[in-house]
Amino acid sequence: MNKTMSQRNRTYRVNSTGRKRIYQNHAKVTLQSSDADRPSVFDLDLNLDSYGFPPDAYIKVAAFHGLASQSWKWGTIREPAIPPENERILYMVPKQARFRISVVEAMGSGKLLGTVEIKPSGYASSLIATEIRDLGNEAWKIEFPEDDRPILVVNGRIPDVIDHIVNGPESVLILGHILRTILQRALLVDKANLDDDSPTDQWSEWLRFLKKFTNDPPPRPPESDRTEPEDMIRIWEWIDEVVTNFCDTEEIKKRLRLYNQIRAN
Repeated sequence: MNKTMSQRNRTYRVNSTGRKRIYQNHAKVTLQSSDADRPSVFDLDLNLDSYGFPPDAYIKVAAFHGLASQSWKWGTIREPAIPPENERILYMVPKQARFRISVVEAMGSGKLLGTVEIKPSGYASSLIATEIRDLGNEAWKIEFPEDDRPILVVNGRIPDVIDHIVNGPESVLILGHILRTILQRALLVDKANLDDDSPTDQWSEWLRFLKKFTNDPPPRPPESDRTEPEDMIRIWEWIDEVVTNFCDTEEIKKRLRLYNQIRAN
């Protein structure tokens, strides 16, 4: 059962253990350019001032991909200690690794106070976060945190769930529906204005992404709380066009061919 806690006029999500979810726009990982066959050095832009964490709480950073992982100590909330560049080399994980930033209570208790998982900026998947949880008998779902990017939550009970549902050929079964669900949320629930003149902070990156799949501007959200039938039809038709064109890309066609090959064997 979720609770909410306000810190400096902003609401942070707190779960039943008291752990806060750190927003992705407060933790940004970038990779320094390097040759394809050389390990990358990462930089972390971290802003935790508004969360109210204890000053002596420890900051820990980990990068992981499959069974491989690396970790770093990042000092405390009061005194962050950024490791030197030669210690921030990804030599045990690939550039596609995800990063987990954790805030841990001091005095040896090890209690987790806050956490976030992110991808380095520059990857297309940074438009949507991915989390693994126990979803019972549900394979996956989309969540929409306040003022943050959508989250694809996948069921940790499924073996190698990231390799199959997210990155593998099986992803072709859900990617179109994921995009449709996100666009429905943006235009019908959040009533986001996705045009060039005034993109919202939350949806501006999606605007640049969607331009690849349509020449028509996104429908403007209704000015009133009531959505007229003709507005609904226009929004649905635009979403259908974007999803259809997205599924016609070579990357999706390739995943579908691979999936069909796997099923045929």
